[in-house]
Amino acid sequence: MDFPRNDEGNDEVVEECNVDEEMESSDEVDMQKDGYVNLSDLCSTEIKRMEFLSVEECYKFYNKYGKINGFSVRKNKGGKSKNEDVVWQQFVCSSQGFRREIYRCNLNRLWEHRAITRFGCEAEMEIRFDVYTGCWVVCRFFDDHNHNLVDENYFGMLRSHRKMDDGDVEQMHRMRKSGIPTCKI
Repeated sequence: MDFPRNDEGNDEVVEECNVDEEMESSDEVDMQKDGYVNLSDLCSTEIKRMEFLSVEECYKFYNKYGKINGFSVRKNKGGKSKNEDVVWQQFVCSSQGFRREIYRCNLNRLWEHRAITRFGCEAEMEIRFDVYTGCWVVCRFFDDHNHNLVDENYFGMLRSHRKMDDGDVEQMHRMRKSGIPTCKI
């Protein structure tokens, strides 16, 4: 997967950054050497200049950016054209917005209320499809969070980063089939 990057601010793609396997395994992706981006040192103006080949690539990028910076990501709003093609997509911090009033104050619930996880965070990234270049362009990016960000020891607890490797899943299934109780796995 290649993430095109535009340093000039115009429609020309200057260089491409290869962030496929590197995004999954490493936080350091060096733009200076091999066309890679160092995700931990990106500023908002650099991100606003980026272009992507698909919505999925952009989501993977923003999700990795969120993991490095200590927040979880989710897709929020999106828009479609008349022929049902996606033309814009918004990604937000998972703490964006607030829980609906009917779910906050319902006293007749049969089970206990879950913890409040939405704090009105305004961090977001919005992309739009550029018809002339055929790429997805970042049109809005806000990186201001109104909540504490997660320490790197707890990244795996965030919803968008809770993933298991195929090998771990296979080992878990084998242990379960051999009779080991779930609580001991």
